Amino acid sequence: MANASSGGEEPVKPGGVKLPIPLLLVVVIFGTWLGLAGGGAAFIYLAKSGKLPIAHAEGTASSSEASHQVVLEPILVNLADEGGHAYLRLGLTLEIAGDKPAPAAEADATKGKSGPETAIRDIVLTNLSRQTSAYLLGPDGKEHLKIELKEAITKSNLKVTVKDLYFSDFLVQM
Repeated sequence: MANASSGGEEPVKPGGVKLPIPLLLVVVIFGTWLGLAGGGAAFIYLAKSGKLPIAHAEGTASSSEASHQVVLEPILVNLADEGGHAYLRLGLTLEIAGDKPAPAAEADATKGKSGPETAIRDIVLTNLSRQTSAYLLGPDGKEHLKIELKEAITKSNLKVTVKDLYFSDFLVQM
């Protein structure tokens, strides 16, 4: 019997088409490089746009100033309402610009209850005792109080810059 392929062609072997190895390596390396470059570009774009939950993006870490938090003991103060029956209980945390003081300075401040924390507490108490319950419970009372406290502490002679302050407790009793 005669072979079906009579034109001098060899029958196709099962195994598929063979590519030259150098061409295959070039395609794989180029594809890998292209994928990494695209992923890196996407990561940088998302990090700079703020869409990734990263604590500090590369560009903002160098421009930010060091700060630390000071938590004041809860403050209880009589308000300036008529009759003198209203009071405010306030928990306050300050974000102070600059590095945290050395542990030795903190130990001295806690022994004698002197230092910037005590002076800040005095400024806050003085400012709070001038407030009324109607003012504090008004639509923007808390925000105005934050601004007033920040300005009062920053304007004092303590050489302390308050970046922000937070109320952890705010109760007006009448």
